[in-house]
Amino acid sequence: MMGAIHASTFMVLPKSPRPQRPQSPLDLSHRGILWEARTKILLVFAILILLFVGSSIPVFRQITLRRVDERVRKDLKDDLEFFFESLENSRRPVQTADDLIAFIDDFAENFLPEDDNYLVFLVNGQYLRSDPETLPAALEPSQLPIAEWTQIKTATQGTLENSVGDEGEILFLIKPIQTNDVIVGTAIAAHTVAGEQEEALEAVSIFIYMSIGTVSVALLLAWVATGQVLRPIQTLTRTARNISETDLSQRLPVGGGGEMAELGRTFNSMMSRLQTAFEIQRKFIRDMSHELRTPITIVRGHLELMETSTEEQDETVELSIDELDRMSRFVNDLILLARSEMPNFLDVAPIELASFTDELFIKAKVFGDRKWVLEKHGDATFNGDRQRLTGAVMNLVENAVRHTQIVDEITIGSSARDGVVRLWVRDTGDGVPQGDRERIFQRFERGSNTVRSSGSGLGLSIVKAKAKAHGGWIELASQEGKGSTFTIAIPMNNAERT
Repeated sequence: MMGAIHASTFMVLPKSPRPQRPQSPLDLSHRGILWEARTKILLVFAILILLFVGSSIPVFRQITLRRVDERVRKDLKDDLEFFFESLENSRRPVQTADDLIAFIDDFAENFLPEDDNYLVFLVNGQYLRSDPETLPAALEPSQLPIAEWTQIKTATQGTLENSVGDEGEILFLIKPIQTNDVIVGTAIAAHTVAGEQEEALEAVSIFIYMSIGTVSVALLLAWVATGQVLRPIQTLTRTARNISETDLSQRLPVGGGGEMAELGRTFNSMMSRLQTAFEIQRKFIRDMSHELRTPITIVRGHLELMETSTEEQDETVELSIDELDRMSRFVNDLILLARSEMPNFLDVAPIELASFTDELFIKAKVFGDRKWVLEKHGDATFNGDRQRLTGAVMNLVENAVRHTQIVDEITIGSSARDGVVRLWVRDTGDGVPQGDRERIFQRFERGSNTVRSSGSGLGLSIVKAKAKAHGGWIELASQEGKGSTFTIAIPMNNAERT
């Protein structure tokens, strides 16, 4: 089905430095690296590992601080136990408060607590001394709840808020000192947590930096490993992309076992079946086409030699010869389609576009009484088969004549732009319905509006085959009721086929 549109509509056809044929569903390379399967897998892996590491950091921090707290409290307990063991094993019995004071002075001279640990002694409800003697501001006697601590009767641990220094909270462990079952003093082991917490947080920082480095290396290795794992799929994609109607010989290299090897073997088996089916189909069309030409020629010859005696017999012979001619054209079209898949289909030579366009316009005008217009022609020389391209354009012209009236306009034109030669036929006829624009290029398919169409449904498929043989494609722009433009696009640097 043919029709035409205005020139402005035609000019919106896709333009690029080197237009390509429509992408196949398997050709996802134009989408970029973000659409690769390995990128998606790596992204999922990265999200999972980052969630794991991110959630483990607060857990690691909490566990580290708790371990520090447990260790500090154990140190405080050990310090107090050592003090009371020393008190119990003292060579001089401690009977009175004065004895206790003398023992504490002697003990403090010979015992040094761990860093940030302090021993504070209260005797008779009064602050006595500390070990070491230099105390942080939070442990100065004026800051201690001495009256409260002297009332404690059993070992007690707790936390003291620090509002006067930067040492952080104070952990403490209190145990009363008894002599003859009488409490005469109190021993307090205290620890400032700021230093320990700073070390713990530093360990957390080191863990974060190590995690970042580990995750980065893991992602890099995962990217490489994923590429290796998905290489068979990439090979499958490249092989499938290289498969065409004329080349079904592509196969995947298969080795080893597993799902990927099974996928490769299944793909190769499928391609073998398809290749066999296509070869059978091609052979059938080729053989049947050749076999039909001989009987058609014989029958036509006998009909032309047949003597007739009545007008009715004359009409019958004429009708039969016309049908045989139509069948002959149909057979020739089938042979042409079969040959289009062979490597020697084209006889490529340089073609001067301007003179070629003028030649096409002259030949087109003999197809019917229409308003013929030579719109413009390009100025370039390209490689192509002059005869095949002429036949393709004439097919489009014949199609345009078939779907236009005597008052309609048919335009021939050409251009050479962005490395692509274009030859087009535009008409002001019926136009192509939206649902037919893909289907009409298939073999034996015609448009839904076939009231005036008597073709075999091979014309546009032949045009497409000739364009494809030149490394080109067909473009269609159409508006129902206003017309259509069919364009043959051929890259100027297409490889020559001989």
